[in-house]
Amino acid sequence: MKTIPPIPPQTSGFSTRIFRASAFFLLCVLGPFAVAQSTGAISGRIYNEVTGAFLAGAEVTVAGSSLRTVTDRDGTFSITGVPSGQQTISVAYAGLDSLTKTVGVRSGETALVDGPMTAGIYKLEAFAVSAWREGNSAAIARQKAADAIMNVISMDAFGNVPDGNVGQFMKRLPGVHVMTAEGEIIAIGLRGAPPALSMVTMDGAKMPAASGGSNQSTSGDRAPSVDRLPAEFIKEIEINKASLPDKAVDGLGGSANLVTKSAFDFKERVVNYRTGLNYNTYRTDQRKYTPNYAVTYMDTVMERKVGLTLNASYTKNQSSRDRLQAERVFADGRNTLVRFLDDGYMTTRYGVKGRVEYRPTAETSIGIDTNYTNYFRNYNRYQYRTNDFGGRRTIDFGRKSRADIIAAARIGDAAGATPFDSNGNPASVVPGFTDNRTELLNQAWTTQGSDEQRWGDSHKIGVYGSTKIGEWKITGQGSANPNKFINYASDNNVVMPFGLVGIVIDGSNNLDRPVLTQTAGPSIFRKDGFDKDSARLDMSRFYSTNQENLKHAQLDAQRDFATRYPFTLKAGLAWTSQHRNTYVTNPAYRFVGADGIWGPTAPGRSDDGTVIASIMQPTGTSAGGYGMFNGIYDKFNQVDVGKVKALWDNDRVHSQWVYTGAAVFDPPKLITEEVQAAYVMGKMQVAKLQIVTGARGESTDVASTGRFTDRTNPTRLQTVDREKNYKKFFPSIHFRYQVTPEFLLRASYSTSMARPAISQLIADTVIDPSAQTINQNNPGLLPTTSQSYDLSAEYYFKNSGLLTVGVFRKDLKDFIWTDSKFLGTGADNGFNGQYVGWQYNTQRNAGTAKIDGQEINYMQRLEFLPRPFNTLTLHANYTHLKTSGNYGYGIGASVGGALIDALPNFMPKTFNVGFSYDFRGFQLRVQSRYQDDFLAGYAANPLSRTYNESFWNTDASVSYKIRKELNLFCDCTNITNRWPSWYNGGASSRVFISEVYGMRLSFGVMGRF
Repeated sequence: MKTIPPIPPQTSGFSTRIFRASAFFLLCVLGPFAVAQSTGAISGRIYNEVTGAFLAGAEVTVAGSSLRTVTDRDGTFSITGVPSGQQTISVAYAGLDSLTKTVGVRSGETALVDGPMTAGIYKLEAFAVSAWREGNSAAIARQKAADAIMNVISMDAFGNVPDGNVGQFMKRLPGVHVMTAEGEIIAIGLRGAPPALSMVTMDGAKMPAASGGSNQSTSGDRAPSVDRLPAEFIKEIEINKASLPDKAVDGLGGSANLVTKSAFDFKERVVNYRTGLNYNTYRTDQRKYTPNYAVTYMDTVMERKVGLTLNASYTKNQSSRDRLQAERVFADGRNTLVRFLDDGYMTTRYGVKGRVEYRPTAETSIGIDTNYTNYFRNYNRYQYRTNDFGGRRTIDFGRKSRADIIAAARIGDAAGATPFDSNGNPASVVPGFTDNRTELLNQAWTTQGSDEQRWGDSHKIGVYGSTKIGEWKITGQGSANPNKFINYASDNNVVMPFGLVGIVIDGSNNLDRPVLTQTAGPSIFRKDGFDKDSARLDMSRFYSTNQENLKHAQLDAQRDFATRYPFTLKAGLAWTSQHRNTYVTNPAYRFVGADGIWGPTAPGRSDDGTVIASIMQPTGTSAGGYGMFNGIYDKFNQVDVGKVKALWDNDRVHSQWVYTGAAVFDPPKLITEEVQAAYVMGKMQVAKLQIVTGARGESTDVASTGRFTDRTNPTRLQTVDREKNYKKFFPSIHFRYQVTPEFLLRASYSTSMARPAISQLIADTVIDPSAQTINQNNPGLLPTTSQSYDLSAEYYFKNSGLLTVGVFRKDLKDFIWTDSKFLGTGADNGFNGQYVGWQYNTQRNAGTAKIDGQEINYMQRLEFLPRPFNTLTLHANYTHLKTSGNYGYGIGASVGGALIDALPNFMPKTFNVGFSYDFRGFQLRVQSRYQDDFLAGYAANPLSRTYNESFWNTDASVSYKIRKELNLFCDCTNITNRWPSWYNGGASSRVFISEVYGMRLSFGVMGRF
């Protein structure tokens, strides 16, 4: 067996070396400014005088000096190194009037200041202060005060979150694109990077990502499924675009941090509720009203020393999918497949979250935070498709006439109905095809009925706290987050008749909805009945579990130094452990009837036929069922899944099920990844310039257990253990220059990485004789690293708006690519001279890549307009990037180069635009989003490269405020019912997947007490 040796562990003391190197770095850069003075301090709390909300991110400055700070989440601030005497402080906060106060400062003492802030707009508005002003102003203030380039967006910014899926909110954010599976937003990517190369955290801790099925295959096994997290948990979202040393660096495109709600965010008790119904408008046979509920309770007691927060959410959705799939892998555009999917989903999500916080003093706090989320999807599928037996070759009717082929097909003679090409090989494509019309013969028609259940739940408990020891502020947090995902499916296939169906696929008028005409074999349509004497039945069971336990701990220490130029030093340690256990089994069976033979014993004769016919849906034009795409196509013969289950459970006397040996009973796959990190960073204010610099070091240990599977010898199944260690160093420096109170310039250099997929690090080898391939994971993979360069200009309007423009460049190293080659002869071919000529596939850190991007973000409430237009709010954002890569591996070679002008799964362009308008209690929101074409799958053959089509998506919502406690709302998601298609070969005319999921409505009542 070919093996890849682990990288030897390196010497200990890594954290110590990082501290020493980083401290020396900071000393060289910032040390010359450290000149101590005799000073005092000013501290206090800033809050909104009208709403009572504490103001996080308010900018506090001391007039005539470089002293500057921003308020914490509870509105508190502290400035040290303030010269003795009368001092004037100024407080600025987006959307509120500036606050100025004079305070006397004594040497060695702390002066206390309380700051109520307000704005004239509160007096002008006849209606209650909108949530947009309260939440979005806070988010904008925090973005403006941030140490590095980031976006902070309040959950109030774009109105309700349909279905409670936080992904429906995140798709609006600048630099964010989304990945969907089965009609749901399941994961997000940042700055064009795919979800697997981006990072999502909640309150600074990595989110779990155990998943399976289409979620994992679409977004990767490191990307959290955001559709399982209730939006009601979240207060605001931070999109970090330039990494700081005090945060994990696992994201090439950046990281998204979901900040949860806290009772200390408000001065008074807050109770929010929402109740309503969901409804999908697309298919008449699956329209159901399903409930959604949410409640949030936040309050403080014991003279605001204890804060209590409770969130609860329940959402149920009925949805469906209609998909039509083709196959276009030849330059001439012939279509060699027709496949329909008729899927129905019932999805239930619920979650509860609680938080208790205790703040005995202004400098000390401790809290405990816990949540539970549950996800369940019941999934029913009917699939109808051709199965090619002619290798997509062109038929030579000189060898066997069309009439003879169709006549043999009519009586179920598989051998007589097989056509050939000019070389005598089985063929299936009728001559005379075009790029939009193909006729196929020699096809098996399969109708499949499946049911599937998916469960996912996650538990989290975390503790956190902060205090002051001498001049140092100490903060810490720790959390444990066990979660699991279970997938169970039953696929029941009826194949009829074997190799005998002929069909014309004519897309002359519409490639997305071609006309189907059957030309040979018993009818596939229900109106014409079911041919029981040529049918066969098989069944497979699929069961998988994916369990994960994610633990995190971090300890930080921070101190402000009273120097000539204010200087803050921060250092810390972090630890993360991620353990995953995956188990899969997939047994398959054939129904062989009383005679023990699968299918017909002779053309048109099968003792299985009567039993198989009993598990089919009734035939006839008035029978139930569904014509695909709301009746564009006739109803197909359909399997009754319940009857197949009954046949499996009960009919063991007159019928037999035979295990085919196709099942794979895998031993569990185990992996543990442990990361130890240390960092040091410093921040200095020099007049209008702020400098933040430092470095982070991480040491990663990976231990995994995989398996070696040789399908040439099914009894040869063994486990394989591997260990690996690697260390990485991540420096960064960030500049923030405040040209005016409203106008900022920023520049950053930062480093980050994206770790290999967890599944790629497990030492798996699969030898497949049917395909003559060997697929072997590479547990020696290193992460892909990035050096990022950012420039941005930011302007903040006085009425809670902003305009930001930025450019960035990322240079990637060790990009992971697939190495495919054919094995040679000799004992050194990696497999002791076996499998000569077989294709060997593995992964390598084989490439470099480059990303150049630009982004614009705009949001403003046009309060300067005359009434009634002064409540109009506009927002728009745009992200564009150009990618290219150089990869050193390709089929048949292990060296060399392959240049491509687009990286797979990187999003070239996203654009959001929308508005909201308030008038006498009514509010209207319309929001549109554009996502560009992107390369979804790279192949050396350009005709085999797959692309996702660009598309526009528009949502709308309307609400009416009767009073603060009672609002009526209606949200419409995807009002145009527009969904992206897939195409290949770089030409949008070569569509091979087209699907529809429908428009969804959510409506009901909501309010705030």
